[in-house]
Amino acid sequence: MEIARHVPGMKPGATKRNVALAVVAVVLFPFTLLIALVYVPVALATNRRGLADVVGDTPLGRLPGLSEPGWKTGAASFVYLFVLVGVVFAVVPGDSPPSAAGPSASQGSNASDADPTGAVPTTEPSETTEARSTAAPDSAAGGAPTETPTSAPASDSTPDATPTPRSTATPSRQTTSTPGDTPAARGPGDGSEWTVTVTRVVDGDTMEVRFPNGEVDTIRLIGVDTPETTLSRVDPDEFEGIPNTTAGRDWLYDWGQRASRFAADELEGERVRIAVDPQADRRGYYNRLLVYVSLDGANFNAQLLRRGYARLYDSSFSERDRFADIEATAQRNDVGVWGFDGPPSTPEPTPEPSDDADLPPKPSDGDYDCDHFDTQDQAQRVLDRDPSDPHRLDGDDDGVACESLP
Repeated sequence: MEIARHVPGMKPGATKRNVALAVVAVVLFPFTLLIALVYVPVALATNRRGLADVVGDTPLGRLPGLSEPGWKTGAASFVYLFVLVGVVFAVVPGDSPPSAAGPSASQGSNASDADPTGAVPTTEPSETTEARSTAAPDSAAGGAPTETPTSAPASDSTPDATPTPRSTATPSRQTTSTPGDTPAARGPGDGSEWTVTVTRVVDGDTMEVRFPNGEVDTIRLIGVDTPETTLSRVDPDEFEGIPNTTAGRDWLYDWGQRASRFAADELEGERVRIAVDPQADRRGYYNRLLVYVSLDGANFNAQLLRRGYARLYDSSFSERDRFADIEATAQRNDVGVWGFDGPPSTPEPTPEPSDDADLPPKPSDGDYDCDHFDTQDQAQRVLDRDPSDPHRLDGDDDGVACESLP
């Protein structure tokens, strides 16, 4: 069997060119297979450098199995690449197809002295030239094929024309596999719904996400509030039935940590669907994007309430009634944070005044601003409740909140 007929670029005969091509094929062939069949599937499965996100935002993301990062996507990409490699090697012809040489020899054509591949004749002897020398009566006695192609120009015109499409077949197949125009990637300022990747979980209700255009932004889950993860900021009065005692504060702190771990386990590194609420503010006081998060079609905000990791946030949003029912069910069944059964103790006195009822309701993101208060006394009571001033009401750190208010 003549190996040169099956390796693209080789010509019949033992030449330095054939040796060089053989060395290149031996070195590059395994490396190409390793990249195509191992590295690319693993990179898609682990979302290395956001490769799965990029593929998911292109038309390739519509192929079955390539919609989400994970080992399923890696396996699907392996199958696609394996088939693609097989197709490429199946359609790449050699320089001297056996079908072109076979009929010429069997029919005994006198025009077989020309190279049927359309390649430029060389002076090197080959098995093909020797096999056809008996069919050419005008061959030189010395067997040198140098003068053979020029002796019969008329009879060579047909074989020279037939291999012409072969040289263009390979690049035409390769260009068709290139994806077309990709849709424009959107950032947090465009539209109201996105598919994003969670890059970091800050706490149970706050995350950092990467948008399709590569921009990273902070989101806040709308309608829910998980306990604080800093003990000094824990407020039992926000959670019905939790006493304002050391045990109650420790209980909320513990569930704040649990809520953060749950969110990290469920969301960190995952591609999720987020959407703003048309009935609520788009961003909160700290410029965080207020959204619902959907994971595998389930509302993650509601999951936090259902599993007792969060309470209903006192704000205006379209899902408020449904979220209130979910919270009430969790409270009745003592789920999660609502299952506090610590030792009875006398609640510690709080400096909170009895007329807190006249305070304005918290905004949708839970962050007060001076514009939310009617009087300076209202703002001062909020500052006195938490001197760390999380709402930034005391701009000059003199202990007086919103000094411009009456």
